[in-house]
Amino acid sequence: PRAWSKLREQADRAVDGKPELDYDIVVCGGTLGIFVATALKLKGHDVCVVEAGPLRGREQEWNISMDELLELVELGVLTQEDIDEAVQTEFPACRSGFKNEEVTPLSGTYFTNGVGYETTTPDVLNLGVAPSILIENVKQRFVSMGGVVKEFQ
Repeated sequence: PRAWSKLREQADRAVDGKPELDYDIVVCGGTLGIFVATALKLKGHDVCVVEAGPLRGREQEWNISMDELLELVELGVLTQEDIDEAVQTEFPACRSGFKNEEVTPLSGTYFTNGVGYETTTPDVLNLGVAPSILIENVKQRFVSMGGVVKEFQ
């Protein structure tokens, strides 16, 4: 009910038949949405991002692969400079373990204890990036292109 009343209020404040908020696309949730919104803005859409709180990344690093980051560069969402600034840690591979049975406490690997298997995936999720840096850089780029961010406290 509150959302509908807000929409009606906006319609009442229309200027030249256009409501105050006139966007092609509204992205709800800005943490990852700012990346989608920027890609849409680059395609020529009028985009607004709505975030329940301040649009910022958390302090804990995100794990991601370089290939994924480079796809965002190719789309124009990120720059190489953004990547260089945001990458905090890099390691050769991720280790994934799969247990066949629960054994606790476990000393050593699943495989050496006969309770499962482990594998490494080279160059997959092997970067730790600072989400606060990526999100702030992309947010600034999005706003500089005319995108709108609505942050609520």
